[in-house]
Amino acid sequence: MFLIRLGILAGAPVTVASGLANLWWVTPGNLAGGAGGVALACRHADLGGWGRMKRFLDANHPFFAPVWRRWATGLLPIGWGVAELALGSPGWAILFVGIGGYALYELIWKGPTSL
Repeated sequence: MFLIRLGILAGAPVTVASGLANLWWVTPGNLAGGAGGVALACRHADLGGWGRMKRFLDANHPFFAPVWRRWATGLLPIGWGVAELALGSPGWAILFVGIGGYALYELIWKGPTSL
């Protein structure tokens, strides 16, 4: 929000419509990453001592029993990365495609050992 005000002071052509269009894309990402990602990480982290933390993506977790969830966990970030690239943000695109690639590697390529 600071950068928006700074852009307006610098003379950028910022309109209410462009601000709302930006919020349309930013808000779902913040909700999913902030609320969902942090809550999921805290919910599944086992801090029982050094070296005892659970794997970040565990294909054997019951949540990933349906195959479509494993595929969606990998393909949704890749799709978001493609959207970021199309919108002109190559840094975010690399980050999301990398996350999706890692998820596909862990959940599909290596896969579950016992489901």
